[in-house]
Amino acid sequence: MFGLAVIVPAVLVFYLTYRNAANLASASEAETLRVVNKGYALAVFERLNIARSTLERISQGVERASGTATGSMFTAVTELGAAAAPESGSPALPDELLLIRRTRSGLPEIAVIASNQDTGRRRLQGTLAPDFLWGDPEAAISNGRICVQAEGIDLTCVGSAPSVLDDQVLRDQWDLVLKPEYGVGAWRFLAVRRKHDSFSEYAGLLLPLAVGMLLTALLLSSIEIRRILVPLETLLEKIAALGGGRAPSVSGDDEFVMLHQTFHSLQSRITGQILALKTLQEIDQLILARSPLGGVIELVLKRIRTMVGARPIAISVSSAVGDFSEQDFLLRPDGVLSTVSLRGGPAGDERRPSRMRPHDWQEAKAIAPGLAEFGLASVWCLTVGQDSGPLVRVSLGQLQAEAGENLPARYNGHGELEELAGRVAVALAAEAHEQRLVHQARHDLLTDLPNRLAVFELLPGIIGQAQQSMHGFATLFVDLDRFKAINDGLGHTLGDTVLVEVARRLRSAAGPDTLVARLGGDEFFVVAPYARDRAAAIAMDDAIREAFEEPLVVENNSLFIGLSSGIAMYPTDGEDADMLMRNADLAMYRAKQLGGASAMPFDAEMNQAAEKRVQLEHDLRLAMELDQLHLHYQPRIDSRDGSIVGAEALLRWTHPVAGNIGPGEFIGLAEECGLIGAIGALVLDRACRQLAAWQAAGLDLPMLAVNVSPHQLRAGDLFDSIAKALATHGLDWSQLEIEITESVLVKDSVFASEQLQRLREAGCTVAIDDFGTGYSSLAYLANLPTDTIKIDRSFIGSLHARDTQAVVRSIIALGQTLGKTIVAEGVESSEQVKLLNSWDCHIVQGFVYFPPLPPESLAALLPRIRDAGA
Repeated sequence: MFGLAVIVPAVLVFYLTYRNAANLASASEAETLRVVNKGYALAVFERLNIARSTLERISQGVERASGTATGSMFTAVTELGAAAAPESGSPALPDELLLIRRTRSGLPEIAVIASNQDTGRRRLQGTLAPDFLWGDPEAAISNGRICVQAEGIDLTCVGSAPSVLDDQVLRDQWDLVLKPEYGVGAWRFLAVRRKHDSFSEYAGLLLPLAVGMLLTALLLSSIEIRRILVPLETLLEKIAALGGGRAPSVSGDDEFVMLHQTFHSLQSRITGQILALKTLQEIDQLILARSPLGGVIELVLKRIRTMVGARPIAISVSSAVGDFSEQDFLLRPDGVLSTVSLRGGPAGDERRPSRMRPHDWQEAKAIAPGLAEFGLASVWCLTVGQDSGPLVRVSLGQLQAEAGENLPARYNGHGELEELAGRVAVALAAEAHEQRLVHQARHDLLTDLPNRLAVFELLPGIIGQAQQSMHGFATLFVDLDRFKAINDGLGHTLGDTVLVEVARRLRSAAGPDTLVARLGGDEFFVVAPYARDRAAAIAMDDAIREAFEEPLVVENNSLFIGLSSGIAMYPTDGEDADMLMRNADLAMYRAKQLGGASAMPFDAEMNQAAEKRVQLEHDLRLAMELDQLHLHYQPRIDSRDGSIVGAEALLRWTHPVAGNIGPGEFIGLAEECGLIGAIGALVLDRACRQLAAWQAAGLDLPMLAVNVSPHQLRAGDLFDSIAKALATHGLDWSQLEIEITESVLVKDSVFASEQLQRLREAGCTVAIDDFGTGYSSLAYLANLPTDTIKIDRSFIGSLHARDTQAVVRSIIALGQTLGKTIVAEGVESSEQVKLLNSWDCHIVQGFVYFPPLPPESLAALLPRIRDAGA
């Protein structure tokens, strides 16, 4: 078989190589024959052309018919007559310029006719000499023959036909197309040549080569088989005699005795190692499956028992520094597993022992109380683990009959006891790591309070207890007031210190039976199972606030922390964890809106308001997509002559169900949900587009005011946005006025002033809207980069009051002194107009003249721009 495995592939490779090479050689010969055949045909065609050209020159008188070259080409030249004139100015050749005819002897004769088309010239016919037309027969083809046929006539054959069988002959056929040149059918050139078998001389070597390879393979395989099998058969016989059931008597000290002892020892070691590996595999599976530690220890103790026999075996584990004997497991000699206290002895010292080196067993004569009942001579102990982490101690009880013997050396073999103890240490470390991960997943890393996940896991249990006891309980959502100012002023590191102290005080004030959690940021959640009514919840909130009456001292900074709380009661304000937390959050948000530093119980109206707010946000986003937002324009009037000196663009929302919604209802919401930037850009673009349209229609509006939100100002790209809108619609900076509320200027004075100054330098005017509500000082007002002061409508509405009149007159006088333009907005009566005129405030905006108008209504009021040349 070995020989066949060698010779068959070799012969097959040789045969396939021979076949492939033969096929390639045959294809190459066929291609060579085609080249020869085609070359001969083209040579014949070239000689035809030469003969015809010669006749044409003779007919034209260029060459004499009796020339030497002409004589070698033609056997005879005859005149056919003058050529006819071509029709329609194009040459007309005769149908056939090549004639094939037979002589009297039956041989084919070929004549060529001159194709001269000049009128009056004679036409000649030349009979071609065969030697000239067919050329040298020996040079046409070697070892083969080429025959030429035309119109069913065999014209000639050159060369010699191969005298072999048909399957040994190569054939080629090539048609010489003569129709375009001579007006006759194609001549067929048939070439034949004998195949040349290039590899036939090697065929005889195949059989001897195969036989030689087979014999060589048989010889080599026989030698190698004898070298391997003869010693192997001898060894197998001896192994069979040693362990095959015949139990031979082995005596002496030769190699066979050593082999018998080696196999016996190897069998014992392999059996023990297989059992050890199986046990370690089961332990690893328990560890990976996150099984309880007790199951791992039980499996290890049972494995150790199979190694050391019936004796007391204990495993003590500790995961906390200073408490080594936290858990002690004892496997009694009768196989019963129990937990005992091993404190006070070598198996469980009060002091935490140091980790020992591998195989570093220690024997102690002092017996721990849990092992004293067995009458042991001593206890052997091994401790594994890290000094600062979990430790595992294995204790083997040494019987009185074994006193003085090294017990670990007797049973430990190759360190399996240490490996088993190490597996317990791994399981203990994995359990401790799992507990840490669970704790970290459910507790805040900064304050170590339970987090949101823990709240949602613990609340269902608290709710279940409340249902069983038929009592309610309180939840408080607590948020720190103005904590952002602490972070911004003192830094986030000190802010974290504040949060840790807040968590400590909350936990202390809430009591031991209360769940205190940090939800994130400066938000805390308190669950008080024993606060069964709203009064008890408010009392707990008061206790929490008392804990914060004393300031927090952080790096010499005394901080007074204010709290805003929302209270939700189970089950009246929510029957599940999500609803309780949500409603407490809504109540806290209402407390924030009312100024903070207070507690607010939840009521149903808060939920309705929250749902309405969510729906309004959804509708606002949809309104931007469906183009439901549009602009109205309220004219600004000079009360002295009633002329329109400008207008203010005011945003309106036409809701498909609720109708018109004022900006006061949705602008604040847009700022909270992040839509104000897009809305501000939309207002600016549409206002500029409308102003450009009025200007293109020849309508005169000196100035258009556009309100800018605090978000646009704080974004830092206000100048670029306005410049882009003006450039897009071809407007000048002087045609636009930007209105900023006074409160924004007060909060962001430096940053706002820089941006507004850029706008003024570009030519835009800047107005302070709602002036009088931001509590700005006179010095601050003097430094603001503004051009216009708009008196807030709240002052105009109460203009009949003497105190209000004094304030308004002061604002007007102050503005005029600073060189500002004064505009009164919200003017609704002629009496208010008269008072304002008497105080030299003549620019008025309000319903006394016009309400906010749609674009087409304001366009009807605008005057036409006068012709510059008028």
